[in-house]
Amino acid sequence: MTRKFKLTNETVVLDKKRTLYRIKALVDFGNVRAGTKGGFVEVEENLSHDGLCWIADKAMAYGHSRVSQNGLLKDRAVIKDYVCIHGSGIVGGEAFLNQSVHVFDQGTVVAQSFLTGAATVSGSATVSCTTLDGVRRRPNMQDLSIITDNARLEERGRLKGSATLRGNTVQRGYSLLSHNVVSDGNIVIGGAVRIADDVKLFGNVTLGGQGVLRGNVILYGDEKGLKIAGPSLLICKAGVYGHGNFYGLKLSGDQFHIGRSAS
Repeated sequence: MTRKFKLTNETVVLDKKRTLYRIKALVDFGNVRAGTKGGFVEVEENLSHDGLCWIADKAMAYGHSRVSQNGLLKDRAVIKDYVCIHGSGIVGGEAFLNQSVHVFDQGTVVAQSFLTGAATVSGSATVSCTTLDGVRRRPNMQDLSIITDNARLEERGRLKGSATLRGNTVQRGYSLLSHNVVSDGNIVIGGAVRIADDVKLFGNVTLGGQGVLRGNVILYGDEKGLKIAGPSLLICKAGVYGHGNFYGLKLSGDQFHIGRSAS
């Protein structure tokens, strides 16, 4: 194995007990040239000597975290614990990842995103979330949450439990998805929508306002699109299929709508 970087004498100390060392490239690889200084690691094992992976700028990796294959950690992003960036995954901005988060394929995590637990970012998915007044109060992804394909998680959107974003889903605003929710298609979720407990979203669906969906609800929007806004409440196996615009829709039990709304 050819060593592609070394630890320098330039250090930063975290919490008065953990010393990180700036790295320096020893050979040319990818877009990195020999002599280029990179980010900071606690131990050499935080960055693989194989592949085109790199830690750049003022980014930090410590604990048992690792960047490998063609992964990139850059800007002021921080990874710790058992976080892994591999494939062609990118973590940048001021993102903070801890515990056992994985970023791989062409997954990207940037801005002020906060990921924890065993969350995964894969495919060509992007997590680009912001904080309130620069303070990270709640994770944007946690537990076993997944974002993949071309899905995007933005602004202050949150995923927890085993919630999954797939397809071209875009989640933003202050929305929260949790507990086995699956969104797969051309879905847009915004506002302060709360979705939990095995809800499934497919096709072309737009959700906004202060809606609550929980308990095996199914939404399927056809090519004309399904839009639900306002203080909607869909619970306990309710369903909406087809297309139309609904405001403040309330369904429960086995109630469902098919086709176009009266709006």
